[in-house]
Amino acid sequence: MFHFKARRSLLNYISAWFRFKQYCKKGDYDVIHCQFGQSGLVVFPTCRPVVVTYHGSDLHGIVDSSGAYTWSGKVLRLLSGFVALCADETVIVSKHLQKYLPPGVRSHVAPLGVNLALFTPMERSFCRQKLELPQKRILAMFSGRPNAPEKRRYLAQQAVDLLKDRCDIDLLYVEGKPHNSMPYYLNACNLLLLTSLHEGSPTIVKEALACNIPVVSAPVGDVPERLQGLAGCVLFREDTPAAIAAAILKSLATASFSGSRATTFQCAEPAATHSLLEVYSQACGYDVTARLGNTDVYDKPNEVV
Repeated sequence: MFHFKARRSLLNYISAWFRFKQYCKKGDYDVIHCQFGQSGLVVFPTCRPVVVTYHGSDLHGIVDSSGAYTWSGKVLRLLSGFVALCADETVIVSKHLQKYLPPGVRSHVAPLGVNLALFTPMERSFCRQKLELPQKRILAMFSGRPNAPEKRRYLAQQAVDLLKDRCDIDLLYVEGKPHNSMPYYLNACNLLLLTSLHEGSPTIVKEALACNIPVVSAPVGDVPERLQGLAGCVLFREDTPAAIAAAILKSLATASFSGSRATTFQCAEPAATHSLLEVYSQACGYDVTARLGNTDVYDKPNEVV
């Protein structure tokens, strides 16, 4: 696996391009898989098949502190579109991203997988005791980089602050925690709150549903279709603290919440792996699973748009 940090620097991309060429000489690879559109810039030209996965920000663009899309974000979208035209196969994590790709580019819809063995329902009191959280407070979890403008943490905090006079509620910021501790944080909370300006297919939402935790969210990415028909899960249509606070109250008023875990089975890691192997096979022109031997995955084909 090849890692590099671009930090929006042309020199970093050039350095990564040279290092990647040397890296490829060390192995007999069937296919190159790039995560995020801009990372494909360090791959071409190459004689190997290339698969690129778009996660959302690479197609939506970059947001500044005022919530406006920046000029550098527009450049990012153009570069990501160029990479899509060069790639052998393109993957998007949710259907709505198709409209941001150049005309004529076909894509495979394949969301990131969820480890259902790790993200499983647990007793709330046990998780709060383990994390030393108050037992009697209502906790709304906010996950993600707090300084990321597109996450709009200020909206989440303002909404929770509006409810302080009506119930004992706190916003629990969870950022930079080990991945294996996230199930405890999710199960410790009464709900997950997502106030993002844009998303692709937020993994944290699928992880919350796998734990049978309600989600209150803006209608971004594939969240509306994932929450459809789930009692206790609420979408807010207005980006105001009052509308978000009302959505939180509506979620909390639900008598019981369970059964959302079943909706995440199609996103289990084995199913996601199977989908990617199919994409790899199309890119290579032969069945790559034959080189892997027996693969313990669900027989769940990915969707093509």
